This record gives sequence, structure tokens and C-alpha cells, in this order.
Amino acid sequence: MTNPTVEPYVSYNTFIADVSINYEMIKKAGSALRYGQVYFVMLDDLYPEIADKIRNTPLDPFYHDKASTDTHDFVESLWPMDSIEWEAVYTKKTDEKENKSNQ
Repeated sequence: MTNPTVEPYVSYNTFIADVSINYEMIKKAGSALRYGQVYFVMLDDLYPEIADKIRNTPLDPFYHDKASTDTHDFVESLWPMDSIEWEAVYTKKTDEKENKSNQ
């Protein structure tokens, strides 16, 4: 399996959306990977220090078809706060570039 990844400095909500998108694409391709596997691999690619805190604990979603509410709450509590600010700046810059190219 090629590890699906997301851009660094995304918000937790964007990360979850990317996990869902990747999971659906992988599932449509006929893979038997579970949602929890995709979630954990993407988390480990993006923030390995957070993944290490849940690895082999009851919060680890790897062997499950979903990530529990407790997992989401714990991981989101560790999510870098500046990532939310960075995402807003990145989105604004991307929108500005698109607007210039459309003029």
C-alpha cells in the first residue's frame, strides 16, 4: 500500500475529510483496508509524535472500522493549534493565486 498523505499544517477537520476521501478511493479500488488503518497511517505520516501516543492503546483505530469518539477527542486535543491558522493563510493564498490566474 502506498501511504496516503495530506499536506502538513492542516486543521484536524481537514485531516478527517482527507482520511474519508482516501478511504473511499481505496475502498472503491477493491482494497480491504479498514478506515482505522487509513486514519492511523495518515496520522503517522503527518504527525508521527501524535500517532505514537495512541499506538497500541485502546485509542488506536488501526484494527477497527472507525475511529472512536475518544480517539477523535484525544488526537484533536494534541493537534497543533497553529495548523488551523496556517490553513486559513494557505487557503487565502491559494484563492489569491487562482483569482490572479483567472484574470
